[in-house]
Amino acid sequence: MQGGYFSTAGGVSANKIAKWNGTAWSALGLGVGATVNAVAVNGSNVYAGGDFTTAGGNPANYIAKWDGTSWVALGAGLGASTKAIAISGSNVYVGGAFTTAGGVAANYIAKWDETTSAWTALGSGVNSWTISIAASGSDVYSAGYFTTAGGVAANYIAKWDGTAWSALGSGVNSSPNALAMSGTTELIVGGGFMTAGDKFSPYLAKVGLLGVAAPTMFEFTPGSAATGETVTITGENLTGATAVSFGGTAAASFTVVDANSITAVVASGTSGSVSVTTPGGTATLAGFTFIDAPSAQPTNLNFSNTKTGSDFNIVVNYTASASAEGYLVVRKTGSSPTFVPVNGTTYTAGAQGSDQVVYAGSAVTCTDATVTAGTAYYYAVYAYKGSGSSIAYRTTSPLSGNSTLYNTSPGAVASSASTAVSAGFPNAGVNVTFPGGTTGTTLTVTKTAAAPASNISVLPGVRGVKNLYYTITSTNPTPGTFTLVMDFSGLGLAQGQWA
Repeated sequence: MQGGYFSTAGGVSANKIAKWNGTAWSALGLGVGATVNAVAVNGSNVYAGGDFTTAGGNPANYIAKWDGTSWVALGAGLGASTKAIAISGSNVYVGGAFTTAGGVAANYIAKWDETTSAWTALGSGVNSWTISIAASGSDVYSAGYFTTAGGVAANYIAKWDGTAWSALGSGVNSSPNALAMSGTTELIVGGGFMTAGDKFSPYLAKVGLLGVAAPTMFEFTPGSAATGETVTITGENLTGATAVSFGGTAAASFTVVDANSITAVVASGTSGSVSVTTPGGTATLAGFTFIDAPSAQPTNLNFSNTKTGSDFNIVVNYTASASAEGYLVVRKTGSSPTFVPVNGTTYTAGAQGSDQVVYAGSAVTCTDATVTAGTAYYYAVYAYKGSGSSIAYRTTSPLSGNSTLYNTSPGAVASSASTAVSAGFPNAGVNVTFPGGTTGTTLTVTKTAAAPASNISVLPGVRGVKNLYYTITSTNPTPGTFTLVMDFSGLGLAQGQWA
């Protein structure tokens, strides 16, 4: 429906009001005799208010109803122009420049009851024109040029609860032009004001209607996140938040840090707006991007040493993440890597600042050949999905660990047994091979600073350095018979690797 000061709509004669059905314009009978300022629709009934005194050619003082067939006056109408109409159930609330409704005193706002076909005042009304009205149940919100409502100070906006008037806080500093309900918990106010509730809020403001200030959201960081990642939301009046969502999907969890901050964990979802609901209403802010990254990093990071010719390597192994398609392995010398991959970027082996990308691919093992004996290397493994511009990394809590390469050599004795296992002495260049024994048994060699209680072996022919003590343990209480072969060719005494 469209009202105003026109006589045609879409080339069709239509006096001050017309209907658009999605295809064409049509008139509502003979229309009304002067400007229409407000229109409200309730089912098949259309209520029009304005400066007119006739509707459909019949008397109708400043307000009338089109019932789908003809125009009907609402009793004796109003004493002056109508500026606003709002409907709640069978009640039609009207505001304007009038001081009477149906011949009864009604200061600038009144109610028409469709059930009883009668006008009533809303208490003593307000002290100047009502420009806009919004209604929710028995609560009616009025905005206009007034500064009192029901005799109570109310700066340009007030609430009628069915019994009495009350101010909405300190109100606004100039008359609003429009009101709109947002659900049942918030009122949106627009107009020529610069402050609302003593806060700088030029031309637009939001009011919580449950006795709690409406929440406001300023920003959220980061602006994009994957499942399981944390987003920090900042704003005002966030205390008591009952729900947080990303792109319409509820957060996996959230914590209200204080009235100005919430941390929320993203569940699986979609891009869109971030929403926070409190007892004072719901705040939304657009611009969130959901990243379809793996939901978990790989696990069980372990290392082993190998030798290719004269070169030594660190082999990195890890257990796959069920939600990942590939892994990015990053290394740094002496401390944990600081490099974090960026979504949409594909990496190959090479330097990334002070860090080094060792591997990118779908395997769960990789060999780092660019290493030096006696150096501690720290690794981080990131899971990812996708490829090219759509590649998405899980950037939180990468799988991490470190390994020091020592100058070890492979065992010198070949074994025909399929169960052969090898292990190097920690902090010493010695490799031990255990051919034979029971299938599935793992033997572990551990260097100790002091002699163990039994099974002591002192390395012969070495003077001026510490003895090496070792203990051999088995995962199987009956491991079978093993042949122990020790290769000392990698001791590297000049490097002091016994100490």
